Amino acid sequence: KLTKMATGKRLTIKADDPMYINRPNINGAKFLCNGEVRAWTGKIADVESPIFLEGTENKIIIGNQARMSPAEALEALDAAVGAWNKGKGEWPQMTLTDRIKCMEAFVAKLKTKRDTIVNVLMWEICKVRADAEKEFDRTMDYIAATIAAVKQMRQDDTKMLDSSGVIAQQHRLPIGVMLNLGPFNYPFNETYTTLIPAIIMGNTAVMKIPNVGALAHMETMEAFAECFPKGVVNFISGAGRETMPPIMATGKVDIFAFIGTSKAADALVKAHPCPHRL
Repeated sequence: KLTKMATGKRLTIKADDPMYINRPNINGAKFLCNGEVRAWTGKIADVESPIFLEGTENKIIIGNQARMSPAEALEALDAAVGAWNKGKGEWPQMTLTDRIKCMEAFVAKLKTKRDTIVNVLMWEICKVRADAEKEFDRTMDYIAATIAAVKQMRQDDTKMLDSSGVIAQQHRLPIGVMLNLGPFNYPFNETYTTLIPAIIMGNTAVMKIPNVGALAHMETMEAFAECFPKGVVNFISGAGRETMPPIMATGKVDIFAFIGTSKAADALVKAHPCPHRL
């Protein structure tokens, strides 16, 4: 049990509780850009759990995260644009079979991080263990289902279609560069429900990880770097109001995946010079 006592709306835990002793301490002073997990030497912020240490007024610190600036955000975007290279990059040109192999290798590495990610979800957003485990496992199932769907689409693409006497084949191609923003309440699962289909089809991505729920993603950087060509997936952390508008203003984003308020989404879409192209 993560929490031992509730006083009003305050959740507390005792200092001698094994859960507290084994609480996460995630180093988020790093970022993934252009295939490299780089140490971050700029501004960082402590990540606090909503849980208080019993007998104190202190929320429990469970790690930290890099507070990136617009400069780093644009560098991450340029990495994704370079990996896309107008559809001629290594990833969009890779066969679907090879992209699936990369995704399967990624899943294998994620599964070794299951306990850590589950523990982080419990502490950072106060999910009970069963719900945190479901979120992780449901995400793995979703990736497997996505791979199966892509294989079926490839099989369907080999069929000849007859439309009004016109015989043709259809082939699905990637679109370009995605800007992906996930929510705090299901930071792992719902972020991946938009990210995974996009990249498996050959698109590249800049992923803005949520300020609350960030630490689960910090544990995945190395797996992304090891399993995908450089620039396919790039991370941004910190204040979205500072880092997202400059990215959209470049006009280099082709796909916008956003889970959040309509007001925030509208503001970001408006920042794009060609919003109807998104």
